Amino acid sequence: MGRASGKRPGSAAARAFSRRVGRVPVAAAAFVSAAALAATALGEETATVSPAAPTAASPPSPDIAPLRPFRFRVAYGLGYFRPDDVNGYINSIANSDPSVAREDSDMKLLLSGELSVAYYPIRYFGIRPTIAYHFSPQVVTVGYGTARGFWLHSISRGLAFERAYDQGGLARFFASPGVSYDVGWFEGYSASGLGLSLALGTDLSFGQAHAKGVYLAVLLRRAKLGIGRRPNTPGEVTMNNLDFTSLIFCLGFQMGI
Repeated sequence: MGRASGKRPGSAAARAFSRRVGRVPVAAAAFVSAAALAATALGEETATVSPAAPTAASPPSPDIAPLRPFRFRVAYGLGYFRPDDVNGYINSIANSDPSVAREDSDMKLLLSGELSVAYYPIRYFGIRPTIAYHFSPQVVTVGYGTARGFWLHSISRGLAFERAYDQGGLARFFASPGVSYDVGWFEGYSASGLGLSLALGTDLSFGQAHAKGVYLAVLLRRAKLGIGRRPNTPGEVTMNNLDFTSLIFCLGFQMGI
């Protein structure tokens, strides 16, 4: 029998099988890597083409508010004034009793309430009819600890012309000169006359459409009303006018449509 070959068939088959088995992890790793790359690319494409999900957020406020030709306003005021004839009348009563210590009985505080509506044909100019009520309270001691109250009132109906600096933003500035017809009364006296006014202020708007706002202003008024009717028994001091000339700080609410 001849000598067998040095390479055995069984050994060659085993080596071939081992090589094939060794390549399996490499192929598996390559397959996993390719699958990961495909998934990443698919995710990017989906994010690019898919529409954004709707949200429940409110739409933003416009940068420039639309022109609102009608503006309604309710305002209150706190001011300072010195009605000399009225104060002279009060002092003559408050200090008539020498047993009572003299006190400062002058009216100085003026309160007001106003209703108005403005029409703006263009953004920068408007006309505003107004009606306002002004009053001032004062309580003094007249003797033996007795307190007496005095009230000064007036109603004014006026017309103001507003020049606005309005860029359609959150703040709107204005200057508003006006004229009014005023009627006042105090302790049986009544007076009437024309008044002049000048308001300088701003409207601070809020809301999605800037339709509502807070009104802030400084109001200068000159209204010296001549006495037209006197009581049957006037006091010791002769009164010739009811003076509502004042400086008033106003705060209110405004709405445009």
